[in-house]
Amino acid sequence: MFGSIVPASPASLNATLLTPNSFVMNVGSLMVERNYALQSTTNLASAVWSTETNFVVTRTTAVFTNATANASQKFYRIVGH
Repeated sequence: MFGSIVPASPASLNATLLTPNSFVMNVGSLMVERNYALQSTTNLASAVWSTETNFVVTRTTAVFTNATANASQKFYRIVGH
């Protein structure tokens, strides 16, 4: 194996309400050229997370717009792989 392994730092997430049914999510502390998945669940007690989107980072931040009309509550996480 060549090179060195650099541990990833945790991504930071924050959201701003756009309308009563949508928001914009800002994700920071990402590693450029790394693959990530934005995942969501409606129940934190469940082990089931759905992938909203996969993306390869070109900058250390990413922005997503999402609707909230189809769920009374939703939790999000960023998974790097």
